[in-house]
Amino acid sequence: MDELHPLGLQLEMAIMFSSLENNCSKVKKTSLEEMKLKGKVKSLKITTYDTIVEDGRIVEKKLSPYVETFSFDSKGSKIESATYYKDSLHNKSIYLYDDQGNNLESSMYNLDGLLESKIIRKYDDRGRKMESLHYRRYSLIEKKTSKYDDRGNKIVWIYEGRDESFEIRWIYQYNDNVDSADYFHTVEHLVYKSDKSLVYRRIYKYDDKGNRVETLRYNPDGSFEGTTTYKYGNLGNILEIASYNPNGTLVSRDLDKYDDRGNIIESAKYYFNNALYSTSFFKYDEHNNQIEQIRVYQDKPSTDQWLTEYTYNDCGDWIRRFEYFNMTTCKITERVIDYYDAPL
Repeated sequence: MDELHPLGLQLEMAIMFSSLENNCSKVKKTSLEEMKLKGKVKSLKITTYDTIVEDGRIVEKKLSPYVETFSFDSKGSKIESATYYKDSLHNKSIYLYDDQGNNLESSMYNLDGLLESKIIRKYDDRGRKMESLHYRRYSLIEKKTSKYDDRGNKIVWIYEGRDESFEIRWIYQYNDNVDSADYFHTVEHLVYKSDKSLVYRRIYKYDDKGNRVETLRYNPDGSFEGTTTYKYGNLGNILEIASYNPNGTLVSRDLDKYDDRGNIIESAKYYFNNALYSTSFFKYDEHNNQIEQIRVYQDKPSTDQWLTEYTYNDCGDWIRRFEYFNMTTCKITERVIDYYDAPL
């Protein structure tokens, strides 16, 4: 994977989330779609248990002290969520939207009903997020501002916090011969501190199919940090990601294989000397949820195994999940789902 310069956790997280937001589809997803829920869900309750497994059997089951609940409107937007601790309300959040489904406000209240935090978002007439203000209780603690080019792609993201401020910039290359407004490449990614000093720079290269094939990484002083390369299969799946030092020596390499549904079924990781570290194998159920992962280590006799069992309702939503690790522990998650169109 692409490596980040050691900038500090807050800045690294900001770069990651702003980049994900910038590269995601411009089609807005509802809360239900983001949570991968099917049907017109009205409410959701999630309860978890931690257990101990002996000889393949659950011998001890302990209820987690936390229970989560969610409510959705008929358009699929989350309008309320709450966390309960030992049957008592721990916190509650309220979400407000405009007519286009843009989340205008998110407010979280503590167990006494007092405001803990609030995020206020502003959008332009095209539904693009322009500003986000984050308050802790009633004090502003951070501000995020976005700027876009005429094609609607974000080119600047500015973060202003109590302790630090920085600016992230994207430079694009458009192909005007392709009949699609979404056909573009991010060719450069830059991050600056408030004093305009550079802290992060990436340059990207693409093949004639639009796949990113190389990332050039640079240090704040402008020196070359290394390269990340990508190889693809016929369906556009990433088959290999390799990271190299400035002198061209290998740092790490990941090789993946896929099934005909695009799921990874085998993943191998290699060390800097191209020595195999581990190989993981994956299986999926008919709903495309992962049900098994086995990791084999090259230099250790042991293997790790993750097994997941799902129970589904008639709408195709899972309502019970058992997650086993090496058949010694098991986490159980139960979901109670109510639907708007449920039969009376």
